[in-house]
Amino acid sequence: YTLKPVINYNLENEKYIWDEKSQTVSIADYISSTDLRILDELSNKSYYFNYKNMKNANQYQHKIARLTFSRHPIVTKLAKKTYDIVHQLNKKYWNFDLNTHFKGATGNEMMLYADKELIEPHFLINQFGTGDSMRFHSDYCPDDKQAYRKIAVMLQITDPKYYVGGELEVNLGSDSLIALKSIGSATFYPSFIPHRVAYVKEGLRRSLIYFFIGDKSFS
Repeated sequence: YTLKPVINYNLENEKYIWDEKSQTVSIADYISSTDLRILDELSNKSYYFNYKNMKNANQYQHKIARLTFSRHPIVTKLAKKTYDIVHQLNKKYWNFDLNTHFKGATGNEMMLYADKELIEPHFLINQFGTGDSMRFHSDYCPDDKQAYRKIAVMLQITDPKYYVGGELEVNLGSDSLIALKSIGSATFYPSFIPHRVAYVKEGLRRSLIYFFIGDKSFS
């Protein structure tokens, strides 16, 4: 697969929806069908392991894998697009301090904190099978490394016709927002927003996750 030279992605070329109440942004056709086929192949070949929250082992009932940016040019391209779009969204809506910089797929510019150590940049693949779910939580926790998380990105890479349930639900107090479920869609939201993945009644649901971080916590 041959990529064109690296380009800069413009938010104005995307058909995005801003929801003021939940502070989320949704984009329906964020990933092309061609790229989705390759991502599906890569996710099928990935090694998955059970994820357990150290503070509450029952909060997360699913499996995860890592999809490094350097694994395939498509992943590199998706990382670059996500970097460009998130920084434009942040400037327009949230204005959080972000220290994430993109210079390539194998450098140390786009990183996740894991056990307080920087690791090779990657998307997380969240896999929910029949019976799996994720309780309401936020990706921001002021008492540990998650305090550096500012913006979360969730990319749907499984066609909803292959599973039942598994909706991403954002908690708005007396109300809630159900995020886009269509394959190739993207949802962007501040890390402090409570959300969950509903119980998967049947099938297999996969999504890509990435967190943009800052030098300081919200507190």
